[in-house]
Amino acid sequence: MKKGFTLVELIGVIAVLGIILLVTIPTLTSTLRSNSDQKYENTLQDIYLATEQYTLNYKEQFPSLEQIGGSAMVTIETLKNAGYINENLENPNTGAPFQNNDYIEVTIGEDYKRTYSFHSAS
Repeated sequence: MKKGFTLVELIGVIAVLGIILLVTIPTLTSTLRSNSDQKYENTLQDIYLATEQYTLNYKEQFPSLEQIGGSAMVTIETLKNAGYINENLENPNTGAPFQNNDYIEVTIGEDYKRTYSFHSAS
């Protein structure tokens, strides 16, 4: 009596492993993409918080933020120079540092709530 697997058994095992891979690869890719998106959103949230601190600490430079509909722009360079964000802060989507002329727009809504939006210079 011989020990070992037959060719049919080996092909069956390979086919099952192939099916498992086909099912799991899209899930893994989606998870990795989701993590990358989350990291980008977290980085933007940090930049928005730094912008909020900066505009509150230097509010005399931003009189338009005292009224409904007012808006102001703060560049990444300004936040770096003032020490509100790290000099080497990287954009998780590109792996490159944010450009100095990228900016955050702060807008005051009807309820005096601030909204922030990031604008890339490139």
